[in-house]
Amino acid sequence: MHIEKALDPATNKLTYPPPRPGETTANRVKARPPIKGPLGGELPKATPGNHAVPRNTVQRTALRGGPKGGDVKNRNVFSGFPFTVEADNNYSLRTRANYCKHYTEDVYEQYGWN
Repeated sequence: MHIEKALDPATNKLTYPPPRPGETTANRVKARPPIKGPLGGELPKATPGNHAVPRNTVQRTALRGGPKGGDVKNRNVFSGFPFTVEADNNYSLRTRANYCKHYTEDVYEQYGWN
């Protein structure tokens, strides 16, 4: 279900972090993740591996594993630093912070994950 949701442009714009106009991973301030939303204006993600879309699109390209060490680079974008989200009631994580804890706090609480 997770992969199906990620590949479907109608639903993947509501996955986290939500892509919004002008936001990219490259220009994002790590200590200020996008607020949860939805706020309206979320954009669909171009996730590779969807063979149900037209050819010559990013979504139609093969989904491949990243380069060696890419997982560490990805984690450095989304975790390992303190952050506060003022628009989400000053939600703050000071230690062992990651975007997943911010966006799915209820799941962490449900399973007792610290």
